[in-house]
This record gives sequence, C-alpha cells and structure tokens, in this order.
Amino acid sequence: MTPHRPPPDRQRGRIPVAVLVIVGTVLALIGVEFFALWKYGRVGSPPAQVATAPTPSATPGTPPAPAPVELPVPEGWLDSPANESIVGTKLSLAGWALAKDGVARVEVRVGDRVHQARFGLPREDVAKEKPGFPDNPNGGFTFEGDFADLPPMRHDVVVVAVAKSGRESVIARRSLIPPAAMTQWKALLDERPALASQPFSFLMMTSGVGLGGADEVDSQYTDYVSRTQKVGMAVPILYMRTTKGKDRDWVFDPDFDVKGSKCGSHVVAEDTLAGVMRFAVEKRVPVQFILNGGIWGDAPCAAPDWDLTDHLEQDKANVQWDEKNEVYPDDYLKGHAGSTESPQLARSLTYNVNAKSVRAYKRRNLKAAASHVARFAREHPELFLGVVLDSDTYMNPFFRGHKTMDYNPGMLRQFRDWLRGTGPYAGKGADGAPDLRAYRRKTVHTLDDVNRIARQQWASWDEVDPPREFPGSFITPEVPPGKMRIWDDPWWHLWEEFRKHIIDLHYDELSTWVRETGIPPDRIFSAQGFIRPDPGRKPFAVRLDSHGQNYDSSGVSVEGSIPRDGHLGAVIYGEAARNDLPMEVPHSMMATFGGGQGRGVGRVPSSTRPAADVEAEAAPSRGPTGRARTPPATAPPDRDDGLERLERPVRRSPRLPAVHRVPEHGVRVCDARCHGCEG
Repeated sequence: MTPHRPPPDRQRGRIPVAVLVIVGTVLALIGVEFFALWKYGRVGSPPAQVATAPTPSATPGTPPAPAPVELPVPEGWLDSPANESIVGTKLSLAGWALAKDGVARVEVRVGDRVHQARFGLPREDVAKEKPGFPDNPNGGFTFEGDFADLPPMRHDVVVVAVAKSGRESVIARRSLIPPAAMTQWKALLDERPALASQPFSFLMMTSGVGLGGADEVDSQYTDYVSRTQKVGMAVPILYMRTTKGKDRDWVFDPDFDVKGSKCGSHVVAEDTLAGVMRFAVEKRVPVQFILNGGIWGDAPCAAPDWDLTDHLEQDKANVQWDEKNEVYPDDYLKGHAGSTESPQLARSLTYNVNAKSVRAYKRRNLKAAASHVARFAREHPELFLGVVLDSDTYMNPFFRGHKTMDYNPGMLRQFRDWLRGTGPYAGKGADGAPDLRAYRRKTVHTLDDVNRIARQQWASWDEVDPPREFPGSFITPEVPPGKMRIWDDPWWHLWEEFRKHIIDLHYDELSTWVRETGIPPDRIFSAQGFIRPDPGRKPFAVRLDSHGQNYDSSGVSVEGSIPRDGHLGAVIYGEAARNDLPMEVPHSMMATFGGGQGRGVGRVPSSTRPAADVEAEAAPSRGPTGRARTPPATAPPDRDDGLERLERPVRRSPRLPAVHRVPEHGVRVCDARCHGCEG
C-alpha cells in the first residue's frame, strides 16, 4: 500500500526510522530489511483484489462499457499507542481512517481474533487536512479490549481499515506482550548464566543519524531489552565517499560535512563516523558499523571531488570491463531496483590485485575508518557490536544477462598467473600486488593443459584468454554447430572458479585490513547477497569449486563469502529469507550458513526482489529466522546430510564444517515469538 502521512500537527518531531532487524548466534544478527516504519505505525500489505463480474458481450452498435474505476485503498493513522510494543493484556487504541467510498469498519486483529473498533468519532483536525472524504468530519475510531487469556508470548496486533468496496489496508501494527512472557525463560537463564554473555542483537538499520534518522532508537524498543537481548542500530559509513576531498587526496574524514557537500541536488552522504559515535555514546545505543566502500557505496551522481570511487572510476584501467572490452558511463544504468534513486552502477571498481591505485586507496581509507572504530570499541566495548564489510561484493551483475565481467587487462593477467601458479601466486607480485602463495592452486596448468581444456592453439601465455562467447546462454541462446554450450564448457568453469577466488580474496583482504587496526575477527562480518535464482537456473554456488551453475554467478559463493579474519554475513531475500529454495547440497540454506560458523550476520527481508514494494507477511519468516539464530545448525537425528567438512588451507580456520546432527532434546531453541523474554 502507499503510506499516508498523518495530519501535519501530528507529524512534528517525527522522523521515520527504517528498521532492519539483525539477529545473531552470539553477536548473531538476522533481520527484516523492509520493516515497519514503527514511528508512523504502518506496514504495507498487498491491497485486496476486488473481484468483478465478467462484462457481458456487447451487441453490435453498442458502445463498450466504460472501464470500472478502481478506488484507492483506505488510509489512516494510529495515534496511540505510539510505541510498537505494549506490555500488558489491555489494548486502548485511537486513530482515524478514511476511504474515498467510505469506511465500512475498522478491524483490530489480535492473532486469529477479529474485533471491530468503534468508528465514526469526530476528528475535525483530520477533516481539515484531508478534505473530500465522505466520512469527514467523523473519521475517528477507538478500541478497548482486555486479552488476559492470551498465552505468554508476543502477539501481533493489526489495525485494518475496510472500505465499503471491500478494499482494505493495514494502517498500523503493534505487539501485545503479556507480562508473563517477559520472564518465562528467567529460570533457564538463572540456571545457565553464561547465556547472558551471548546476547542476540536486534538492530535498526538506518541512516541520517545526525539528521534525525535514529531518533527514538534508544526508547522505542526498550521493552525488548533483557539480559540476553540488545537493541541497537546499524549505520553505513561510506569510507570512500566521506573524504577530505580532492585537495587532500581523498583522505577519509570522520567529520565529513554532510550538509555542505553536495552531489547535484543530493548530499554526498548522510552520515559521518564521528556523528554516529557521538549519538551512540549520548543515547547509550549499541551500534554496528557498516563500512561500505563497495558498489552500493557509490554516490547517486558524479562527485569526483569528494567521492574517491567516482574519482578512480574516471580511469578505465581501474574499472571492470565486459567481454567486448567495453566500459560504460557510470550513469548508464538508471533506476535500478534496490533504492529510491539508484547509485551509479554501470562502472564498478575492478578487484584484481594488479590495480595498484584501487587497492592502495581502498586499503588506506578502510583502515583509517576502522582505526576510529577500533578506538571506539576500546573506549565503549558495551556499545560496539561489530563491523560489516562492503555490502554485496561481486562482479558487476547489473546488466542482467546482457554483459559479463571482468575482462580488465589486470584481471586477465591475474587469471593467467592463477592458472600456472606464477606472479603473486609464486610470491613474485609486482606493482604492490600481495603475496598469494597461500592461494596457489593445488594443480597448476601448463600452456598445453590450457590449450587442451580451452580447445585452442595459443602459442604463448600472453594469448590465453577467458571465454568471450556464450552459446546456449541468456546472452546468446543459440548453440552453433560444432560449438559447446557454455555451461558445459570446462574452460568456462575454470574462469568461473577463478572469479569466485577473486571475490573470496577481496573479502579476505578487507577483513585483514580491518583486523590489523585492532578489531577482533569475531566482530568482523561480510555482507554477501544470496537470492533464489530465476526460473530455469540452478542453485547458487556453495563452494569455490562449484561447477553446477547455468548462469553467470558474478563470482559469488558461500565459501568465498567467509572472510579469512571474520564471519559469513548473508543478505537474503524472498524465498531465501524463508529458507525455501533449492540448494546444490543436500540440506537447507540456513543449515549451510550455520554449520559450525559459530555466529553470523544477515539482512533478511522477506519481500521478493521482483516485487520489493510488496511487504511480505512476517509469519513465514519466523521459523527460518529462529533456526538461523539457534546454534549449531541441525539436521533430523535420523538423517545424514552427507556434506563433508570443508577445511581451509593452513592460513584459515574451518570454512564450511559439516552440519552436526544433534538430538532434538539437546538443542536450545528460542522460539521467534518470545521477543523480549529472558533466556
């Protein structure tokens, strides 16, 4: 539904806070990205579909009947209570509702119970601001009810306005929590006090903290805080964008001027690191810092005087190339789904280790930002919840099957070195490339090997080139005679394995740079996107050497998203958020993510990517979220999932351990309904 604002006199001082619930299994953080705007009390739900009778066939000469006019859904507002949570058994609600064809009733739905509010009360203030509705000036409603018989758990309270046409809309959601629910796990916690050292943290993901974006974070959810549960915020810090500018070589600026630095009609950034820290200390709000210098950290318009990414992208040598060696203007892709106004996505920085300037600048600015965070963590350990690395690290996927990346000359040079174990893979990198001997392939290839695999006759390594034609793909559906379908081509699989290695390596380097500033690996997380593949496409890759995908994976794999000095962080949507999607391994996605990691971080919007504006119901996500937050990942006692333990090389700890089978009676399960309860 389209959100509707309350009358202006009821808006003053209210700034909507976008909420991302992030939960974890020690500091585990799993959440809901398209959340309720609690301050305004509205969560959109799909408008009800109005059934219409078939139109009778028109007789000759009869003009067609006019198309029926579809009325908008009702709108409204819940004035009280303002807080999302109501601890008690009594409800006392007041608000207003209007519809173009009149309001039939206002329903208060508590779980599966449906009650009718008293509607038709005077609201002159609403009529003044919202003229043209038949119920004015009597669009007010109230409701009183006692629900003392409810079991001790959290209960959804949904206020729904129903128009005379039958169309309805949710105008508010609240949580009703009987007092007994707040202490029902206290005995368990008293018995196992160590659990208090492993709290779950629910974080409101927001921005514009200095502009009011985090107002009331310290008070809105206090009813949910206990010895084992924290409430805080997660805020993006754009370390490549908030700089001292061109004249100061784009050095990271913790006190960046968010109001004075413009990018067209936009501010360059909404937050400063110092401002977020000041707010956290003043309000005593724990914070997770999203240190984002990746593709989603780019400015919405060109700002090379401030944005270091924009500056670097001006040099073709620093960005990703497509299979035709083409590079596009940064604003070539406009209006991409994922934000109100998309960042510039057509150009993205290359990840190859031969891109000396890109690596040097990124390392410098990330370490500068992380150093401030490390100092904050030392001075305020109770307020520090961790660091999230660049959100969505992958080869540019935004051309949606029309292009594939990255054929930057530096990337091709690294591909050849990776195949034969030379250059940085032999400890002989140039131009600032790191020592990659720990990543050297177990099996290196000769030129003869490569010619046999690629079915080529290259005379030298300088001629070796990855696939640039894709028969049988979404780019080129036809398979010419004598050609092999690209997904069956072993040369393509080697190129794909290399691309997964590149993403793995980049997350490793990011985590190491952050760890070197003093932030412990237990507080460092990746932020990789995992979604259900489009129809006809196979599951996403679990391992670096997975060869089963029939699409361009952009280098993404579960294994490659676990940083060397940190933990897996997953951004999952729709069916993935509900743990309802096929996998290339014989058990669920949540079990794969949780198998031995010990902790994780995630963003879990239940809405599907193709219909991100349609708010999904919370109920289907509760079970998967509960399983994700319960360590260790488990399989039924009578089932062996058969996933062998994947060991990292000596440089690493275990990457994707087997899913442990634990008897059901030995598993500590926290029901997702017991929000705010002890234990």
